[in-house]
Amino acid sequence: MSCADLGAGASLHDCARSLCVALASGLILLFGCSGPLPTRYVASSTGGNGNVANAMGGHSSGGTSGPTAGGGSSSNDGGPLANFGPLGLRCKTDGECSDGLICLGAAGHKLGIYVPAGGFCTEGCNGDSDCASFDGAACIQMNPNDEKSLYCAPPCTIGNDHACGNRDDVACWPSSALGAVNTMSRACVPTCNSDEQCPSGTTCDGEVNLCSTTPQSGDANLGANCNAQATNPCKFGFCLDLGSSGVCSAFCRRGTFPQCGGDEEVALCSWVPDGDDAAGAADIGLCALRCRCDADCNDSTLRCEGRADLVGSAYPGICSATSGPADTNCST
Repeated sequence: MSCADLGAGASLHDCARSLCVALASGLILLFGCSGPLPTRYVASSTGGNGNVANAMGGHSSGGTSGPTAGGGSSSNDGGPLANFGPLGLRCKTDGECSDGLICLGAAGHKLGIYVPAGGFCTEGCNGDSDCASFDGAACIQMNPNDEKSLYCAPPCTIGNDHACGNRDDVACWPSSALGAVNTMSRACVPTCNSDEQCPSGTTCDGEVNLCSTTPQSGDANLGANCNAQATNPCKFGFCLDLGSSGVCSAFCRRGTFPQCGGDEEVALCSWVPDGDDAAGAADIGLCALRCRCDADCNDSTLRCEGRADLVGSAYPGICSATSGPADTNCST
């Protein structure tokens, strides 16, 4: 099944869980057999809630503020966001959401073993038409293991670092990954990046990008070789199918630090979907292993591509399906 085959209310995680074995010319990986997987590198954003300097010299996720009840605006990074809300605002209780919305993640509104980091003001739905009172909103299956976990998600625009209320735990996803069939092209969806964002007693599950009461069972680190046809072997994220092999990766919000499980010296949110070259801090990406040379990439189909924004760091390259090693000698 391809992402293009998913209808209204489809799970955004179906694509990640059913990645097809496909490589196009130029080693562009295909997403769900119908669109490209993010092997195209875009320099880590310096906008939004973080930047490369934060990652290299200590974690920083910018300032945060509480939810804005009543809708109209929400500011999680110090700036006004008059067009965001009430759908998608941060919350801890239903009372912090307006317009009769519930707080997904609050008591009584769980997603099985999962909760969105920071809570998410929303309402239940059976299709996009149920979300029509919110311009461009889509009906999304939030829990990949529960077809009934359908909730409305607000729209967003690629490249807008303040999209999705500038929340560091919500990312702007392309509709190709959401299975949306209405006029919106992207939607704001809860997306955790590390355990630090999750409530006490939960950890960030990089396979479904929600906080979970049950840690992932795998033991392979990000960037490690894995078998995409087997039960998920990854400690954080999922096994990305490269055709003859696979590597552990995870979805991530590009401008949030810590990201990719919390260790930016190992991996960065550096891959973006094909066509998303304009991706900014609030947009979705995938975690890619950092490297010094091809051998660091753990896979013969990946090359270590040197990046100008990483020059001077211990690992100045990103493993990518492109040409050219950063250094042929991994000892330097």
